[in-house]
Amino acid sequence: MILKKLNLFFLIFIKIFYFTSLSFGSSNDDCRSSSFYIKNISVDLTKSSIMKARSEAETKAKLVGFKRLIKRLTIRDKQIKINNSEISQLVNYLKINKEANSDKRYKANFDICFKRMSVINFFRNKKIMYSETYRETIAVLPIFKGLRGVVIWDKNDVWYKKWKQARMKWHLSLGMGEDNYRFHDHEKLAHYADAASDIEFKFPFGFKELEGIHSRTDFDLKQHQEFSGKKLQYFDNELNESYTPYVVETSIGLDRMFLAIISNSLKEEILENNTTRTVLKIPPFLCPYKVALLPLVKKDGLPQIAKDIYNTLKLEFNVTYDEKDAVGRRYRRQDAIGTPYCITIDHQTKEDNSITIRERDSMKQVRIPLIEIKKYITDKVSFNSILSKI
Repeated sequence: MILKKLNLFFLIFIKIFYFTSLSFGSSNDDCRSSSFYIKNISVDLTKSSIMKARSEAETKAKLVGFKRLIKRLTIRDKQIKINNSEISQLVNYLKINKEANSDKRYKANFDICFKRMSVINFFRNKKIMYSETYRETIAVLPIFKGLRGVVIWDKNDVWYKKWKQARMKWHLSLGMGEDNYRFHDHEKLAHYADAASDIEFKFPFGFKELEGIHSRTDFDLKQHQEFSGKKLQYFDNELNESYTPYVVETSIGLDRMFLAIISNSLKEEILENNTTRTVLKIPPFLCPYKVALLPLVKKDGLPQIAKDIYNTLKLEFNVTYDEKDAVGRRYRRQDAIGTPYCITIDHQTKEDNSITIRERDSMKQVRIPLIEIKKYITDKVSFNSILSKI
């Protein structure tokens, strides 16, 4: 019996490990690294005079740069009405990188830095949703797509907050109660971080850290670049520029998850008849056994019907079969090892091809046709049903 329980705990541990494995910015005053710096604007004009061509090229470069800025920071499809004079007021400085001319043509390449607050005020006055941080944070874990085309934000810690929400939602999907979780935001930060928070769980000995979420800025990749000599930048084809991605790190401990689930799930309940039952209320998709098949008696053909159902379900789920002792005692045994559903085959089954399904936590029973068993159990214990909540 002890060996069997150890095996069950090992299975739970492995399932938690599998589930855990699936769940998975700071500002810079240098304009060159900000969202408001537009690089590599090429202009090609027919030349009448060098001075006039340069002036026209600068005007065109500002317009092209502003269009790129609009595309970068907003989701506007329509052209924003703005004249050359207004654009010039938004420009901090314009730099000519390359310049070439012949008798008839003038070519130049520009970098433009726009005034951050002037652009922001422009967007606000026009009531345009915008993002200051199109490239500020790229999460390590592949849940979210890039900001462009998804959601526009106007705060530089959006991806950090997004990960906090996503990770808390993942924990709550386990069904262990919202009151058992809380955030603990760090006041003291590591030198590379601009934000950090822990998800804490209410263990029997109090709230303790379960998972850490850290906004590590671009420190990691820049360090790798420096000491490896390898470029670790992302090139954005739309924007025609490269940048060093930011990192959001989320770290969760498997042993702590196991302890949280087991300590929260193991219950001693006093029933209405003053008897006590031991029940392991672990999330159904983590249970070692999803279903137990229990013939009401060991005769009248009921065990054979139960075994036929067992042989069908074992292709889809981990199932167990038990025909020893009264059915009430068998329910208690399954409660103690966390089996979420027990199927009882009785004499009515032979009459109308229906069975009784008992739910572990509520102990409620429902009667359903044999042909609906697989769908019923799948809806209740499927791993996909949990993922759909995240």
